[in-house]
Amino acid sequence: ETLPPVLGDRNRIKQVFINILSNAIKYSSGGGRIGVSASQDQDELVVAISDDGCGIAPEDLPKVKEKFYKANTTRSGSGNGLAIADEIVKMHGGTLDIASVLDMGTTVTIRLPVYHARGELMTSEIVPLPQESKPTKRKEQ
Repeated sequence: ETLPPVLGDRNRIKQVFINILSNAIKYSSGGGRIGVSASQDQDELVVAISDDGCGIAPEDLPKVKEKFYKANTTRSGSGNGLAIADEIVKMHGGTLDIASVLDMGTTVTIRLPVYHARGELMTSEIVPLPQESKPTKRKEQ
């Protein structure tokens, strides 16, 4: 099955998947399993990344997308990965949802609007992305 394209910044979308997959690896024990699936649901591309790792406690789940929040303080990291991923997905007009059961694993589901073949988004609106700044070379005198 061929999946539809989405409109977005390739590097930022790549960062979303790096952050989510990195967490899945970090919080899974040796020999753990990580699954990735992709499908189309009407006008959305749906990507789900799941692991059978340590999971997230119910009291931490509502907070894990907040900047600097770390549910597991014994692991390295800034606590910004999910916050950044969520922000990028929202900038692309999508959603990032997290379902987790403590000691059983976590599933992160990313939904992004499909780019229509005629060049129009099938969803009502997308937030414009800021232009990335490029470094300029100084002229030597």
